[in-house]
Order: sequence, then structure tokens, then C-alpha cells
Amino acid sequence: MTMIAHNILREMQVKLQCQSFSFSSSSKKKVKVLLLQDEMSSEVYAWQEITQELEIEFIIVPHPTSSQGWTPIILQILQEHDYNVDICCLPQVHWSDVGSYIDLALIGKVCH
Repeated sequence: MTMIAHNILREMQVKLQCQSFSFSSSSKKKVKVLLLQDEMSSEVYAWQEITQELEIEFIIVPHPTSSQGWTPIILQILQEHDYNVDICCLPQVHWSDVGSYIDLALIGKVCH
């Protein structure tokens, strides 16, 4: 995950430099990263590490309160943010609640 976070950072730096904008300027582009509550630390630490170079707003999806699982609440959070999320860092299953399935294909369609 750390490599992915750093690769995304580099790609964004290149894109912004092409637009005559640099991360070293006083106004950083805010990147919205969606994560699940109680996600594995390896998913979280990678994004926290690059916050020194990139302004990140973490959008934390709370544990679902219904038996429908994670997918509906992830879609609800995306809708609440007008689908304006840069990165959805999501696993296929959530490790802390007996491996609840997350429909990445459906979420991916919504994100594109």
C-alpha cells in the first residue's frame, strides 16, 4: 500500500507540474481518500506518511449498522460527497468483522 500511495503522489505531482502548479506552493491540492473505519493499519499508515507532501482529507466510512454490509454505506458516503472522492482505498472484505464482502465492481462503476 505504501508503494501505491507514493506512486499516486508522484503521478499527481507530474500532472500538477504540467498545469504550472507545484506541491511546494503555499496552497496544496487537497486529495480526498476514502477509508473504512478500523481498517488495517497498513492501509492507513501509507496515506498518513505522505500527508507531509500532500494535503489529504480522510473520509472514514463508519461500520454499517444494518445487516446489508459495507457496500450500501460506502455508496451513501460517496453520494454525500457528491462523488467527489479522489481515492477509494477499499479491500474486497473487511478484516475486523468476519470478512464482510464489499462489492468493488459496483463501487468502481459508481466512481468512474
